[in-house]
Amino acid sequence: MTLSIVLFITVSVGQDFLQPQKIEKQLLTYTQQIDEINTELLLTDNYQQKRLLSLRKKITDKRFEIEKIIESIMPALENIQSDIKDLGDPPSSIDNEAGMDTNVEIEQEPDIIKKRRAVLTEREQTIQGLLIQSEALLSKSGRLLEKIMSLRRDKFISQFFEPQISSFDKSLWENTAIEYKQQFAKLPAYFDGKLYYNLGLALSVLFFVFLIISSQIISRKQVRKQLGTSPQKLLPTVALSLIAPSLAIILGLGSIYLALATQGIITAINSGFIIKILWLNVFIFFAFFVTAKLKVTSLIRSNTQWLINIGIFIYIIDALILSIGQLTGAPLISAIAQSYVSSSLFALLLAVFSVKTIYRKASKSTYLLPISFFWLLATLSFIIIASNTFSYAALSRFIFERTVMFSAMVVIIVLIRALVSPLFSRMEIFFQNEHEQNDPLEEQEKLMTFWLSLSLDIVLIFISLPIIASILGAEWIFIKNWGLQAFLGFEVGAVTISIANIGLAIGLFLSLLFLTKIIQKVLSQKILPNTKMDNSIQHSIIQVMGYIGLIIALLVGISSIGFDLSNLALIAGALSVGIGFGLQSIVSNFVSGLILLFERPIKIGDWIITESGEGIVKKINVRATEIETFDRTSIIIPNSELISSSVKNWTLQDSVGRIKINVGVSYDSDPHQVNKILTDYINNDDKILKWPEPKVLFQDFADSALLFEVRFFIRNITDLPVISTQVRFDIWDKLKENNIEISFPQRDLHIRSAPGLKGIFNDQ
Repeated sequence: MTLSIVLFITVSVGQDFLQPQKIEKQLLTYTQQIDEINTELLLTDNYQQKRLLSLRKKITDKRFEIEKIIESIMPALENIQSDIKDLGDPPSSIDNEAGMDTNVEIEQEPDIIKKRRAVLTEREQTIQGLLIQSEALLSKSGRLLEKIMSLRRDKFISQFFEPQISSFDKSLWENTAIEYKQQFAKLPAYFDGKLYYNLGLALSVLFFVFLIISSQIISRKQVRKQLGTSPQKLLPTVALSLIAPSLAIILGLGSIYLALATQGIITAINSGFIIKILWLNVFIFFAFFVTAKLKVTSLIRSNTQWLINIGIFIYIIDALILSIGQLTGAPLISAIAQSYVSSSLFALLLAVFSVKTIYRKASKSTYLLPISFFWLLATLSFIIIASNTFSYAALSRFIFERTVMFSAMVVIIVLIRALVSPLFSRMEIFFQNEHEQNDPLEEQEKLMTFWLSLSLDIVLIFISLPIIASILGAEWIFIKNWGLQAFLGFEVGAVTISIANIGLAIGLFLSLLFLTKIIQKVLSQKILPNTKMDNSIQHSIIQVMGYIGLIIALLVGISSIGFDLSNLALIAGALSVGIGFGLQSIVSNFVSGLILLFERPIKIGDWIITESGEGIVKKINVRATEIETFDRTSIIIPNSELISSSVKNWTLQDSVGRIKINVGVSYDSDPHQVNKILTDYINNDDKILKWPEPKVLFQDFADSALLFEVRFFIRNITDLPVISTQVRFDIWDKLKENNIEISFPQRDLHIRSAPGLKGIFNDQ
């Protein structure tokens, strides 16, 4: 009895918690509302964008509520199914008519379990019905949402191809002239005459002018310091020099806004107009500063500077007049006429400057914009003029405004990248070990710089995507939903891809990469220098630590995205044959590089001679080794060649090396005296080691000289050219002091018979 009460209490508690009746009423209400929207969409074809937005918001809200219902149903359903599973399978019934023995006792299920199973089963069916109804309603609302989006898209596209009143209609311009007079006559009334004789506003304007002039002086000095440097530094210099003017613009216009607010000039009616005017001022001042700096550094042409400045001026004037029209309630006809004028002037500007630039074909390596870009501008100008000619005012305005906005976005992103990228190189230099810092020829892009730059590009791309969508006409609600969905992720198979996971992966990867660089720096500057290890061993340890850190960072980054690392084994097994054949040389060089780092037959700073050339080892990478010859050229030798071929290493064990110098004296010289002179010299010279003992060998009786060979050792074989040269000078001086002649080849010519020479010589 007690167990029965507990079971029924448990079921009733779960039922009260889920409240199926309440959910059923909610679903019925949502169904009626969605059906009403569906009926409205079926009966009406011509919709305004605002109405479509309103319907979409209603459906979106209902979908959110339905999803919450589904989220509440699923756990309850899983709990009930688990409870039914815990009861086990019901006993099977026995069919006596099937020939079974009637004496067999039929297993009977206890009544309390029967009741429990029946209650849970009924409960499961009720919840499953609610779940099916919710999912069906969610699917139906999704179809309606797609239909609304399709209608809005068609409406958005059709408005560009809907002809307006012709630009050749005389009444258009007459009515527009009248409307403009009325607009500008109404404008002062929105400020109550407070703009005139306003001391606070005048002082804020003077402060703004002072900030602009001061920032210009500062930025001009920054640019002049970098003129004449490498072209790669010019764009970062421009970006850095724009910080002071940008702050001056924001602070100056901010002070003007505060002056307007404190004087009571800003009201609920004109606040939007004033804020837009201030932002337009920010835009035009910033654009003028950018083009001026780019022109001074020869990053853009003079034509491009004029094109940008005049184009932005047209855009600002157009936006200003439109804002006045919105404030004063101007009719649509004035906006259409203004669109014809503004877009036509902009198109004419693009056409003139583009054709002029294309005709000149002036192109420097430092120019940011290639000639092909001006062909694109010329094409846009033709499209705008054609649209205005055939009365498509909306299309021409869309191209005009979006061209300016998109160009501004690209310029800002490029400047942000140019401003941040040099910081990565400085961070790379900070984390370099002493060997890399002292190498003036190290111009290779560093590992940290590469990954940081790549991460910055990815971040800028993700930031620019919603901006581009907004420029193309997408509403903020759509962008927010899209961004939220992308942030939370979408499933591809068993992997969930989302911006959050990608950002986490990049953050973990960069953090581990930074940690690896810090460990390398501590090892190279604090720990390893205090040990008795050779410099080459220290370099190998630091480099191997970098490879290990990079591999760990990659694995952690990949796993944080949601990729199962066990799949790498399957991929590696499937591609092992291809790697064995297609990437044989790469794998061979990689393994050889590891052997060089651990076995160390060749070290940084060694003087080696290979089949590819002779020089000093500068860097041992995983794939190849860099050798600097004595001509200051670099030879990149694959590591497999250094492992599989013979290599002469002058400094493998130590830097001691032997020099051999050949000396030939004439046959008139006393060889004993020559031997004594050479022996005394090499035994008393400080440049020559006393052990191993230097030797003088009498090599041979040559055709025209007595050949001696001087053999001796020096402490550092890299000094061989200098010491051997000095030793030859000293030997020359010693032999000269003792009147011993350095021999040279001599030949005696004996003419036995020559008929044409008879009578020439005296003895004939």
